[in-house]
Amino acid sequence: MVGTYLLAKEVPTTMNYFTLIVSLFKIPGCFLNNISITEEEILVEVSRRRKTAVCHLCGKRTTLVHKKIKRKVLHEIIGIHRIFLIITCRYFFCRFCKKRFREEIPFLLGRKRRTENLAKSIISRLRKESFRATTEATGIGYWGLRDCLVRAVNPYLPNWTEEEKKPFSLGIDEHYARKNKYVLSVTNLTSRKPITFLPSDKIYILKKFLKSIPENIKEQIKEVCCDMREGFITAAEEELPKALIVIDHFHLIQDANRRIQEARRIEQDIHKIRINWKIFTKNEEHLREEERRVLARYCEQYPVLHCFYRVKEDLRSMYRLKNRKEASEKLKEIRLRMEATDCIELKLWSRSLRRHEEYILNFFNQRTTNAYTEGIHVKCKLTQRISFGFRNIDVYIRKAMLAFLPLTILNYHHY
Repeated sequence: MVGTYLLAKEVPTTMNYFTLIVSLFKIPGCFLNNISITEEEILVEVSRRRKTAVCHLCGKRTTLVHKKIKRKVLHEIIGIHRIFLIITCRYFFCRFCKKRFREEIPFLLGRKRRTENLAKSIISRLRKESFRATTEATGIGYWGLRDCLVRAVNPYLPNWTEEEKKPFSLGIDEHYARKNKYVLSVTNLTSRKPITFLPSDKIYILKKFLKSIPENIKEQIKEVCCDMREGFITAAEEELPKALIVIDHFHLIQDANRRIQEARRIEQDIHKIRINWKIFTKNEEHLREEERRVLARYCEQYPVLHCFYRVKEDLRSMYRLKNRKEASEKLKEIRLRMEATDCIELKLWSRSLRRHEEYILNFFNQRTTNAYTEGIHVKCKLTQRISFGFRNIDVYIRKAMLAFLPLTILNYHHY
């Protein structure tokens, strides 16, 4: 079924055409001339209200039209219907500088076959859908969607306006992207928002980013929370000398679990027996009665595993203390017990704790953690699963950043 409506002629002159256009079709500065409706398309024919244009070179206004070209651009998708705009683009001749130029139409994206309104809809869909699902819904191919994403999101130019107002803590952590490639997440732990994603976890890239931070923003960074990776600590100390380095307590316990598993595998190879690994990674207060009996039997048979497990639980109990002084005494006691054993691995672990002692105890100043950054990684992994992975790291970073930024900010960057 095909219908045609001549709105400009049939609607009474008392109706505000411009309000109707802006509210329904969001086409500022145009007359609505004709609407044609088919089973799949809605063709909206419009014309520009202004009869003149301003020359780009000399800034003078002219009325001389050189030629007119009709364009058909996709404007919106409602259900199964695709709304197209048919608009006449005019080329003017400037009588002052003797040049020809094309008039600027604010809702058109240059010579592209889509309007800004459609770009907004695409960005809104890409926040929660994959590229394939968005293509099926809009009919726009991957490269068109990618162009909208690149125009809307630029994670490599972080906005520091909010960080200028008050001191904040910086969170740094990496997460898996694809094929042994990792992306570095940088977050504001105080206001709980992502700042940027760096395309690699290489230390020189992190140093380059930290060096690019404005000096007034560096003054506001009071703490940097990261894991026990030496490169992160060194980069933060070099580029942010006034900030305290805090080792996230989650990563410290994670490192303890990793060392326990290494010791467990050695014991398995020596005694040719399988040892349940889950019991040693489970918190002591969460063990069931049967698991406690199994753990007690393992600790009796393998004293080294018992020492590793007790160190991990002592580190956990240290974080439950109230102040830095008590934690310092507890950590010193743990290290002395580790150094008194005959196990080389425990002594090496003790050296690592002594080397990072100041960074570990800095946690008790403000009890800063990287929990928000880890939560961001959960959403990033969900983005990867929805899209069945990404081949291009840059596209993945922009897609992940899109999930956290408000649409108002995205529209501002886009236009």
